[in-house]
Amino acid sequence: MSVYSQRLHSLLLLFTVAVSIAFFHTADAAAFNASYLIDPSGQLTIEQAVEQKNYTPLEGSALHAGYSPYSYWLKISPDEQHSFEQHFLVIDYAPLNNVQIFRPNSKGNYEAEQVGNSVAKNTLTPVTNFIVAPLNPYISPDQPLYLRVASSSSIDVPLNIVNWSQLIEQQNTNKLIYGIYFGLLLVMMCYNLFIYFSIKDTSYLLYVLYIASFTLMQASITGYAFQYLWPNHPALNNVATPMLVSLSCLFAALFSRSFLKTRHVVPIADKLMLAIAALSLLLAAASFFIPYHLSTPLGIVLILAFTLIAIASGIACYRKKVAIALFFLIGWCCILLGASVVGLTAVGILPGNWLTHSASQIGSAIEVFSLSLALAHRLNQLQREKEELERNATLKQKAINKELADTLKQLEISNKTKDNFLSTISHELRTPITGIAGSLAMIQREGLSTQASQYLESASVSTGKIKHHIDTLLNFSDIQAGHVQAHNQHFNLPQHLERLSKLYQLNAKAKGLTFQFEAMPTLPSWVVGDIAKIEIILQHLLDNAIKFSHKGNIKLQVTAAQNSQRIDFEISDGGCGISAEQAQTIFNPFIQSEAGFSRSYQGLGIGLTTSHQLAHLLEGELRYHSLQPSGSCFTLSLPLPRANFIDNQPQPTLAILVAEDNPVNLMIIKAQLQQLGHQVDSADNGQQAVNMAKVNAYDIIFMDCQMPVVDGYQATQVIKQSPLNAATPIIAVTANTMTRDIERCLAAGMEDILAKPIIFDQLPGKLQQWLSKSSRPQSEAV
Repeated sequence: MSVYSQRLHSLLLLFTVAVSIAFFHTADAAAFNASYLIDPSGQLTIEQAVEQKNYTPLEGSALHAGYSPYSYWLKISPDEQHSFEQHFLVIDYAPLNNVQIFRPNSKGNYEAEQVGNSVAKNTLTPVTNFIVAPLNPYISPDQPLYLRVASSSSIDVPLNIVNWSQLIEQQNTNKLIYGIYFGLLLVMMCYNLFIYFSIKDTSYLLYVLYIASFTLMQASITGYAFQYLWPNHPALNNVATPMLVSLSCLFAALFSRSFLKTRHVVPIADKLMLAIAALSLLLAAASFFIPYHLSTPLGIVLILAFTLIAIASGIACYRKKVAIALFFLIGWCCILLGASVVGLTAVGILPGNWLTHSASQIGSAIEVFSLSLALAHRLNQLQREKEELERNATLKQKAINKELADTLKQLEISNKTKDNFLSTISHELRTPITGIAGSLAMIQREGLSTQASQYLESASVSTGKIKHHIDTLLNFSDIQAGHVQAHNQHFNLPQHLERLSKLYQLNAKAKGLTFQFEAMPTLPSWVVGDIAKIEIILQHLLDNAIKFSHKGNIKLQVTAAQNSQRIDFEISDGGCGISAEQAQTIFNPFIQSEAGFSRSYQGLGIGLTTSHQLAHLLEGELRYHSLQPSGSCFTLSLPLPRANFIDNQPQPTLAILVAEDNPVNLMIIKAQLQQLGHQVDSADNGQQAVNMAKVNAYDIIFMDCQMPVVDGYQATQVIKQSPLNAATPIIAVTANTMTRDIERCLAAGMEDILAKPIIFDQLPGKLQQWLSKSSRPQSEAV
């Protein structure tokens, strides 16, 4: 079923429900007699009206006098078999604004009550959108009820006498019918407002404004606005209706111009609609100053004139093959028909009943629905045009896609070349750095003079900085390529923090700063996480803290909640701080406070970017806030689960095989392990390592990846198949630490990676960690 069929089916269903309720659930009224008297002077008193003998019997139960300057008296009495006790008088015509009710009392005198929309709602009677007045048992054929009606609106007085239950039934019926009506208007308004926000077409916005003003106008005419919106301000009734009539005409004219494109299709009609819109705006403003009996007819004249212009424009557009003009034409013909029926009823030509009184609402509902269909048709037309454009663009896009695919292929080749270059340069740089760093570490363990120790310390720090910059570049490249992954392992957190704090204590002291390290007693010893990436983040933050501080204190504070696996690393300084503007971009790459060769602060400009992205990779976060009056504070918050690991276990003498083709690196690694008391065998290529693993059982094997004859990856796969060392942990000792290199090592069967240069102080903990995971007996070769 199409969208048009669905909407038409929904409208017919709602209309059928409303008509059925109106015709088959009308309350049975009490029998009464009614007659009326015309008072041309409008000066008759109740006493004079009672004395008058020339009352004319009503034909039916309603007075239809149309727009009239005269006053009308109505005399109402029950028939001989009925009484008005516990009954109510109902006048179901909300626009009446001056109605006086005269009831006889127990003494035979008449008491007056003013009702209508010029009087605030009476809380002692049921609050409805129509006029309701309670009756008393003293009303009889000898003492009838009198009404005096004088209204600036059409004098249309439908009379009904009902009891309480009938009154409630009539009120509920009216609410249901008008609820369906106003609900339809609101649904159409919300639907088209949603479309406007989706496609930003002005026609939809003007249509929504038209429906909104039209809905309020109908609420004012039917009395629901007086009942719910301003029950205590009856003076608004004389202003709201003509003003809302004028606004409805204004937005209808503007919508029609935009919708039919009359400026290009029917220029004459376009100018007339602009004139109607201007007059409507003027009348809307004038409604606050001119009387109701003048402003309302003027508004009706404007609406009638616009409706005729709209119908003529619709016919002209339809003749010019504008498809949506048909829906437009049907809608305005329906509202013209409904308005005509209401007008003929108001002047007394047509009888007043539910259908004639509701003709305007029925016509407007069909009109709103038809215009919504027209807008939907226009939306579908735009969609078809869009699809046609997309089809036309597809052919061009295919050629572009082919060219783009070729370009992407070239980019992939270039990216692979870049990765290979970075991997190679990393290996070539780390290999000599490993020898330098290892040699320095070994020399520092010998007894040297103070000055020599300072020289060695300076060389060691410089070597560490070179390694740190290489790691930063490789991590940044991995992150940008989307290759970086977390590699969790067990590690001793206090040990790593202590080593880091000692290093930066020296760096801070060299610049005249103090360094403070605090760790909570509740901090766990062994945790699970990617210690390599954690250290990279902390080094970036500590480097920046020292770099941008000229005096004061650098503080590293580590905290952990008692029952939480999250650990916070807070680094604060007393440096120059970061402005609010710079704080918004500090995590962007290559952002520095100064640029050029004369800048005050050195660095690559990617430290914070790398740290921020690595923090997210580790499922944590990196936050910044400024310290007052100066300084910065960065907080790294990471989930680090506690590890079930027993620290400080006595470590036996281990049988270790080191496969390394670089003689300097081999010498350093062997010396470091031998200082720890272990038995070390060495191989200078992969084939030699395989041969030695076939005849000797080892506790741990350190394997370089790039070696002659057989590389470390192939050697690992062969050793893992040998019976003696199938369960032996094989640790990659490599200068290639990009993510794809690490993944290749793990895929070959290696258990972990140890990046060059090797830090001597980390070896004992690492050995204990790896041995704790090994399933084979230790020291079988000793």
